[in-house]
Amino acid sequence: GRRVMLARTTISVDMPMEEAENFWLNFTPERSNWDDHGVWEKLEGLEGECHRISFRVPLVKTFEFRVKTLERRDFPEPGCVTHVYRAIKPDGELDFTPGVAVGKSVLRPSTACPGDTELVIVEELPSMVRYCPRFLVNWMFTSFVPKMITKKIAKYKQYKGL
Repeated sequence: GRRVMLARTTISVDMPMEEAENFWLNFTPERSNWDDHGVWEKLEGLEGECHRISFRVPLVKTFEFRVKTLERRDFPEPGCVTHVYRAIKPDGELDFTPGVAVGKSVLRPSTACPGDTELVIVEELPSMVRYCPRFLVNWMFTSFVPKMITKKIAKYKQYKGL
């Protein structure tokens, strides 16, 4: 079979579910107030929630993906919100080519701190990342991504006055 690289990140969002959901799943231009690494642009004329994502990472060229997103409440258990994305072709059809962008995230009520939310992200690394040196990929997912999300959380809270 085909070898894939997966990344899993778990972070305490330190917000109630409703705010955590707006923080993580708001793909409108308002998102630019707390997200300075990714730009989500809605692709008009395609069926469903289709977006172009431009994602900036230091030391690496900007990644750009076209994805379709889907959100489901109370999955995998009551109180959770699951979000999945999959690369799409220019016509909006799902792209099943090996190495394209695919991932999911789950916002779930924290068991450690009632009233808080935990974010779990699982992504198959796109083929373009596989050509980066292993140490850089390691740094990206063990250091950069958690710090980036923590910074976004702080900027969101400041923006919303929380």
